[in-house]
Amino acid sequence: MTENKENRIKLIVGLGNPGPEYQLTKHNMGFLLVDFIKDRLAPDVNWKKWKKNGEYLDIALNDNRKFFLIKPLTYMNNSGIMVRSFADFFKLKNNLILVCFDDMSLDFGRIRIRRKGSFGGQKGMASIINVFSSQDIPRLKMGTGPKSDKMAAENYVLSKLGKTELDKLDNTLEKAYNAVMVAIEKGIDSAMNLYNCGNGNDNTD
Repeated sequence: MTENKENRIKLIVGLGNPGPEYQLTKHNMGFLLVDFIKDRLAPDVNWKKWKKNGEYLDIALNDNRKFFLIKPLTYMNNSGIMVRSFADFFKLKNNLILVCFDDMSLDFGRIRIRRKGSFGGQKGMASIINVFSSQDIPRLKMGTGPKSDKMAAENYVLSKLGKTELDKLDNTLEKAYNAVMVAIEKGIDSAMNLYNCGNGNDNTD
């Protein structure tokens, strides 16, 4: 069932760290996803600068609606600065934002969508929750686990994707892309119903 049109996602946020040294690291799954979406829907359009805090694109849909892609370039821990600035300028409510990021508690290739919740150890999401003073912000988590017990979390998230992960990357991004498009076209609940089930995930908030 299609949700109220006013609940369709309008802003896709990809979290990551800028700079070539962070390319293809586990912590940059959000950047990889928004780049994937851009390449799929607007391959010939360049990213635009947003107040020195990041990059954005607006993409038109067939029904004359549009949505935004953004990449905060303030490094992960300060991601909320650009997201809040952008959302305020375009008067986008929290429930119309979908934040996409890595989650080492999920196996690589799995995704999980939530309407709200805590930051779950993800510093970029923590920054966003802090600047919005709210946990009621939808998010799409992309698995980067399992993490070895011998490796510190901060080292793990900044490590490069291995060969096995790279082999699965396109399929993972394709799945996340499809989930994002459902959230844009039908709403977050529809995306949760379709993509949390079958991932071995529950379907709660």
